[in-house]
Amino acid sequence: MPILWWLKIIITAIKYSIIFPTYSSKLAATNTLDNITAYGFNAIHPTSDAVIRLGADKGDYDLVCARSNHKFFIRNNNTHQVIYLPKKQGTFAVQEDNYNKQEIDAKLVGTQWSAKKAVNGWMQAPYTGIIIQWGCVARKNSARNFFPIAFPNTLASRGVVNFNSNSNLTELYTPNIFDANNSGFTMRQTKVINGSNASPLVDMRWITIGW
Repeated sequence: MPILWWLKIIITAIKYSIIFPTYSSKLAATNTLDNITAYGFNAIHPTSDAVIRLGADKGDYDLVCARSNHKFFIRNNNTHQVIYLPKKQGTFAVQEDNYNKQEIDAKLVGTQWSAKKAVNGWMQAPYTGIIIQWGCVARKNSARNFFPIAFPNTLASRGVVNFNSNSNLTELYTPNIFDANNSGFTMRQTKVINGSNASPLVDMRWITIGW
């Protein structure tokens, strides 16, 4: 693994290193494999990044300690890819895989439910596509009613209830849904106690789930 290989180099450079003046000393002769067995190796610059260059003639890779933010990273000089060491929770972060603020905001918006908050409204889950809809049907309305938005695929479940704000009413009705499909439905009320099937006294509420 390239990352593990770089870590091995870094650990070795820390363990076996040398302090030397920049104006004259050399670590090793060209094209040799000399061992470094000194106490410390300092790569420090007072005004810019500290860089250790490795690779072929042009230096394929840089080990860099950034002066501006004190972050340590490996830079591929051929692809311009940057790997920071370490990132949050000890994981590696490739620079082009990091999200900027605009990208993060866009992803957060993408995780929110879309909705219409109204008497006849709906809400939709961002990833599953589950849609929940609700609404009100007037007590004498026997016409076909349409959902605020049609279900693209399936109307999976539906529920109805009467809405009665007057606790003194002696009439009792049962709401019913007929001919329901992905786009709408018809509702009727049936008298249970007292009252009239033709003139119910309470409105109806409904809720549906689908996708």
